[in-house]
Amino acid sequence: DHSLKADSAYWLNGTNAYIYFGPVLPDMQAITVAAWVQSYGGGTFFADADWQPGDDFTLSLGMSNTIVLCDKPPGLYNSADMPLTEGIEGVWRHIVWAVTTNSVDVYIDGVLNASATNQGGVDVGYHDFIIGTLEFPQYAFGWLGYWEGGVSDMRIYNRALVASEVEQLFLYESGTCLPYA
Repeated sequence: DHSLKADSAYWLNGTNAYIYFGPVLPDMQAITVAAWVQSYGGGTFFADADWQPGDDFTLSLGMSNTIVLCDKPPGLYNSADMPLTEGIEGVWRHIVWAVTTNSVDVYIDGVLNASATNQGGVDVGYHDFIIGTLEFPQYAFGWLGYWEGGVSDMRIYNRALVASEVEQLFLYESGTCLPYA
């Protein structure tokens, strides 16, 4: 039960809270973002973005959907709005976004929830990495509002994890024993 780790989570209030890391992510042509989340509203959950159009990667998260935005070259602007089959309002869920230039896969609690094609380039890196909002204009935060909810145990990979790896990560982080083969 991940709620036992509640003391290790960040709570973003949906009004003015965000976590700003600066341009710390390396250049990546594919990405996996994994985190335990509890969402109470919609908004930008993860942003590798800046104030210039055409080079952003963002993950928005509501109580019942997630939106993955890729608008970096070589592809065209791409936004995939994917409904979540598991509720996350008031409940901790392990969510994984695995994104390549061709595909977006979203997992909840180790199980594939939704897939979409991606035509926008991923090309994450060298922009301001922020949890909970977007930066626009330069050095101004809160554009399009703030995300409200809890986040814990976030992991970022420079490749798209496959289904078996996502399942193993969920089992490991949830404290569930892996079965022997």
